[in-house]
Amino acid sequence: MDYSAYLKDKGRFISEFGWQAPPTLELLKEYIEPGDLYPYSKTMEAHNKQKEGQERLYRFLAAHYPVPESIKRFTLYCQLNQAEALKTAVEHWRTRMFKTGGCLIWQLEDCWPVTSWSLIDYGLNLKASYYFVKRAFQQIISPLLIKDGKAYIYIVNETGEELRANLRFSIIDFYGETYYSEIVSVSVPPYTSKLVIERSLDKLLLSSDRVLSVVLEKDGNTIYEDAKTVQEPKHLKLPKPNIKIETLKSDTAKFKVSLRSDVYAKAVWMRLNEVKAKFNDNFFDILPRKSKTIEVSTEKDLSLSEFKSLLKIEAYPYN
Repeated sequence: MDYSAYLKDKGRFISEFGWQAPPTLELLKEYIEPGDLYPYSKTMEAHNKQKEGQERLYRFLAAHYPVPESIKRFTLYCQLNQAEALKTAVEHWRTRMFKTGGCLIWQLEDCWPVTSWSLIDYGLNLKASYYFVKRAFQQIISPLLIKDGKAYIYIVNETGEELRANLRFSIIDFYGETYYSEIVSVSVPPYTSKLVIERSLDKLLLSSDRVLSVVLEKDGNTIYEDAKTVQEPKHLKLPKPNIKIETLKSDTAKFKVSLRSDVYAKAVWMRLNEVKAKFNDNFFDILPRKSKTIEVSTEKDLSLSEFKSLLKIEAYPYN
């Protein structure tokens, strides 16, 4: 059963759920010989203890993403599929506050280099799902859920204070042209989930190059954003983004990276070659002509020029 089925679940408390994905390519290269480093090798199958594990990865991946021969793309696409599955589930159950009182994800991390349900692999590398789940569990979220031919936009306020904010729902194309937009001023009581916008998809100006965008702003600051393409990722014909990068060194072994894209950039992946680093966010979308700033901590101090030379940034469908 595909992860869209989560949107129909009415469980009171979800004691265990999850979705499989391979570990990072970095870890696979550490434990698997180069000749066996392809998606359907016997070694890859041996590193998945789920019954029909690799077959299930292929089946569920094919519903949403291309099924590539490249081990790099296969790993990344499976991780994005896992991330979308967990995000869909968590956001759905949170909008049901308190009809659904909580959920527990299986699992946080691994005890072996394996394809599994974890958010963190055996080498303590963070999968894409870690960042998706981190965003979905923020105290305040405004998820966009698509089901039964409609777009539902909620605000979930899991704080002890009333939230007063502006919610903007837009439909744009990959280049940033707007085809529909509405702004709603909202007041959401503490510990409340509120349905703010409900729109029939057949009444909206949708086509294959469109993105549904939600931005929640308070006092001029964006506190949550969500975006969904009209088409499944496997069908997207995305323009190649030109991402402008500005970096500064904010402290010892700490950096800030500002990214701005000329077109819609999906699941932007940041990493640092050769040096371990922690990113406060990753695998995020950037809307056309919008900016996003990421904070990075490195395991050892680097000069700004060293940091720039090691920084790698790619967007879906990746190289």
